[in-house]
Amino acid sequence: EALHIHRVGYVSEDRKGEGLVLMHSVLGNAGITVWRPLSALLGFLTDRLVRHKVTPYIEKLEVKTPSLAQTVANLSGGNQQKISVAKWLAAGVKILLVDEPSVGSDIKTKAYLHDLLRELADNGTAILLITSDMPEMILLADRILVMNDYRLQGQLINDGSYAGMSEGIMNLIHRSEAA
Repeated sequence: EALHIHRVGYVSEDRKGEGLVLMHSVLGNAGITVWRPLSALLGFLTDRLVRHKVTPYIEKLEVKTPSLAQTVANLSGGNQQKISVAKWLAAGVKILLVDEPSVGSDIKTKAYLHDLLRELADNGTAILLITSDMPEMILLADRILVMNDYRLQGQLINDGSYAGMSEGIMNLIHRSEAA
């Protein structure tokens, strides 16, 4: 319902446990979010239809795979993460929750994912970033909401200053501990 009615997608921190079906193909994983709308629209579903819908996103994200039939478990962590994102792009989400986007990714893939998230945001997709990586947070976030013990402690407008943002975040965390 979140996807088909509200256009919300979620890229899980645990891509192997929650974000992907490891024993299925690249096509199956990237296409899982478009099966329902394609079959509802046309009354049937074929690999060709799914391939037509998802291939542009697999190519845009530069997924390294010998074929769309490749089992996702055999891809690198960075390429698995790209498939996790591609499936939501294929679905046309308007809001994308991204939990620890660069965990398990190499430096090149991490930089690519950061550029992609910024591009998506610049083009109107709302990105909700969940991260414990301070440099990633400062690089990507416009606003930073600070939580401690499952409670919102406050928010900061990101000024791009690592020292200033670190101090602001720590002040909000320690203020909540003192209360």
